[in-house]
Parts: sequence; structure tokens; C-alpha cells
Amino acid sequence: HSLNIEEENGKINGESYSSAITGSPILDNCPAYIECSLSEVIDIGDHSIFVGEVINAEVKNIPDGRPDSNTLTLKDLGDKIFYGG
Repeated sequence: HSLNIEEENGKINGESYSSAITGSPILDNCPAYIECSLSEVIDIGDHSIFVGEVINAEVKNIPDGRPDSNTLTLKDLGDKIFYGG
């Protein structure tokens, strides 16, 4: 799969961003981020595991309620989206 990323007028796909310590783009609207440097890539079968060292992290917006209710979950995204992992 390839990503269609367009940078124009200081925005990535229409979203404003700033550069982090490593130069990585951090979307201004993201509630939190973790910035890492790549330490190692481990190839196992048809998967790769990326091991990183945390360089910087920030929580921009403290979530309301229980923090664990805001974790990412795999949701039904419809018939055209399939996660086979």
C-alpha cells in the first residue's frame, strides 16, 4: 500500500503541523504524540517489528473521563475495509 500525502501551504492533506525534535511532522490537531528514533527492525515471516527509542512525548489535550476509555480499538469500518492482521 502507498500513502497519498500532499504537503501544501504548511499543511499535510489540509491539516496544519509543526516539526518535532527529530524533524518529524506532528499534526497540530492530534491530542498526543510519541516521537521515536528507530533503534532496530526485526523481520519475522511477512511482518516487521519496529523498535524505537522514545525521544519526546506530549499530551496536548487531557482526555475526559477514564483514560482507558480513549484507547484505540479496532472497529467495524464497513465492507470495503479489512484488517487481516
